[in-house]
Amino acid sequence: MEKIYDILSKHFIGEASAEEEQQITEFRNIHPIEYKTFERMWKKGEIKIHHFNTDAAWQNVKDGLRKNNSKPDGFGWLKIAATIAIIALSVTAAFLVYDNILTNDSVVAQTGIDEKSDCIRLADGSQIWLNKGSKLIYPETFSGRYRKVVLKGEAFFDISRDEKHPFIITTEFSDIKVLGTSFNVSAGTGETEVNVTSGLVEVQSLANKKKVQVSPNETAIASSKTVVKMETLNLNYNAWRTGFFQFENASLEKVIEDLSAFYTESIQIASEQILKCKLTATFDNLSLSEVIQIIEITCGVEIKEIDGNYVINSNQ
Repeated sequence: MEKIYDILSKHFIGEASAEEEQQITEFRNIHPIEYKTFERMWKKGEIKIHHFNTDAAWQNVKDGLRKNNSKPDGFGWLKIAATIAIIALSVTAAFLVYDNILTNDSVVAQTGIDEKSDCIRLADGSQIWLNKGSKLIYPETFSGRYRKVVLKGEAFFDISRDEKHPFIITTEFSDIKVLGTSFNVSAGTGETEVNVTSGLVEVQSLANKKKVQVSPNETAIASSKTVVKMETLNLNYNAWRTGFFQFENASLEKVIEDLSAFYTESIQIASEQILKCKLTATFDNLSLSEVIQIIEITCGVEIKEIDGNYVINSNQ
């Protein structure tokens, strides 16, 4: 729905076509909170919705906040909040819950496609690590009944326990509620996956409000339709952060996929025949060259290093 911003504008002034109104209906059904937020802001005259360069817009907001040493108030603050809300939608609709998060000066932590963050420490003592290409919005200090943040991408959370103030993570497809626990959240473009390491996590679908409680060694997957719970099948959901990998009769394709989340070098498979290889092994913070040697011996393949990257070929 690349043109949803323009269609929303036409919808609010009564100029949308029947086909465009159908798109708005679909958007409203999937993202009811975001739609209501836009509708409220539109009626107040706070925003005009349009599509624009997201990166440039974020930079403009950051530059404006730097110039203003004190927290903006009045209409100026509403404009900044509205701008952040629009930018958020162009990245993912989940970021439009800005009015539940921007109660204090907000912090935007973002990683590039080839970098992971060091530990991010929140005001309540919680710790968060961001994987490559991820973004987290959180307040400098928490206020109110809940501790709320917004995530796009993947992160590992170690949340300080506070029964009076539950911690809530909003992604495109879910609200994740915890008191104090550790877990991994992968909020991709198609679904949100929650893998619990310790404690108890409640995952609620934004689409149909269904809730599931997830314990250690369990996984919840939230999509645009609902949320389901299952036994954790991905043993390496946290390996991108720890460097510890476990493979049990795993296909080489799965092995390469998991390794690529941790190592910066590219690993390419030159022949589909190689994918038939199954690997059972444990790698504990090995260098990629050491891992490559093990794969080479186990699967009987030839691996060449080209400009710091690796290409796997069949020996046959």
